[in-house]
Amino acid sequence: KMHLAAIESYTTGLRKDTFVPTLLSNRAQAYIVLKNWPQAIADAAASLSIRPDCKKTYKRYIKALEKTSHRDVSELLRSALEPSSWSIEGDVEKSAEMLKSDGNT
Repeated sequence: KMHLAAIESYTTGLRKDTFVPTLLSNRAQAYIVLKNWPQAIADAAASLSIRPDCKKTYKRYIKALEKTSHRDVSELLRSALEPSSWSIEGDVEKSAEMLKSDGNT
């Protein structure tokens, strides 16, 4: 229940300013707790597209990717972010390859 309220609060903040990486990252964490992997991935990826050097967000991004049961992580990310204009293509491919090489897909 607390995490749903947090998501609503972060969403309200993002309505005022869409490109706040901290709000996106924190909302990703709330989605992780709720096991809503596609939304967690989308928010973490969006946050990383704005602030790519944030280690905490990157850990959240990887955690959500590891928990998803989808075979094609790249496709999941593309569909989760549409119709946004955020470009994370290189990171998507790199993360998918890392997961494949670790045997997590």
